[in-house]
Amino acid sequence: MHVNLGGYHISDIEFSAAFDVVDAKVGEYLSEAIFAFPNNIYKFATVPHLNAPVSRGMTHDGLGKYLSQIVTEAPGPTAGIVRIFP
Repeated sequence: MHVNLGGYHISDIEFSAAFDVVDAKVGEYLSEAIFAFPNNIYKFATVPHLNAPVSRGMTHDGLGKYLSQIVTEAPGPTAGIVRIFP
C-alpha cells in the first residue's frame, strides 16, 4: 500500500532466502513458489528469477485442520536456518 516507508522504497528489498512447510514450495525458488498452491492471489506483476531458494521451515504446531486437507507437508527436518543466513 505504501511503497516508501521510513526512507526505504519497496525496490530496496532483496530476497535472499524463504521458508515454507508445503511440499509444492520447498525446494523451489521463491519467484516460482509464491504462485504455487494454495496461494491464490491475482498475478499483477511478472516476478524475475530470484536466486532465493525455499527451505523447509518449522511446522511448530501442525498445519491445522483445514490446511492439512488441501496441502501436503514437505518431508524432512527443518532447515538449518542459522547456516542459511551468513
